[in-house]
Amino acid sequence: MECEVARLALAGMALAPAAVCDARSRSVPVWWLGMGWAAACLFVIHDVVWGGAEWWPGGAAAALGVVCGGLLVAASRYVMLGAADGHIMAVSCMMLPWYGGVPLALYGIAAGCAAALVWMAALNMWYNLRDMAGGRAIPLRDLFVCHHKRSGERFAVGVARRGPVHMGDSGIVRDEAGDLFEPAHAEGSWVRPVAPMASFVVSGVLAVSVYVTVLSPVFG
Repeated sequence: MECEVARLALAGMALAPAAVCDARSRSVPVWWLGMGWAAACLFVIHDVVWGGAEWWPGGAAAALGVVCGGLLVAASRYVMLGAADGHIMAVSCMMLPWYGGVPLALYGIAAGCAAALVWMAALNMWYNLRDMAGGRAIPLRDLFVCHHKRSGERFAVGVARRGPVHMGDSGIVRDEAGDLFEPAHAEGSWVRPVAPMASFVVSGVLAVSVYVTVLSPVFG
């Protein structure tokens, strides 16, 4: 188990910068993408040369993650998705493909995406219930999907925006209409919260991996 814990620690150090950058600026720098892929390739080389890795099931789990990540990168050209999220999914699956009968990264990605959806729905509901308590009419169909923007919200997108998105020269996420996110000082317009998916995915992958590799053998 010591080897797996060390592997998990190395993966955590490689993935953590992407999660922090995404949570702070809703973008992942290009330098990390290169370093993340380099680290993932080193993990794969180690598994193949010294770890006795086999195609099934670990290799298949890693390959599935890479394919899903690649599809997400391709889809980001046409819909409002971040290409970095796909890179992180692929890199995570290469670093933590399989342990103890569990596809760690795939389960972690699913957990992270589910947590992001719950977070966005809960945030919308919280703001809308507060507005309703203050006497503002809120359509029930919008209760979980959007809300009136609050001053200080940094990662909120107008409901009419559809993408696709790209990174501008100044490092700001943009779509065809301009800067994607509403100004932080603006308030009152209908917006949707944007979850920092890279942060949720990395957190989910690491949480599932810690549970399976560390906590489950101890408490199971």
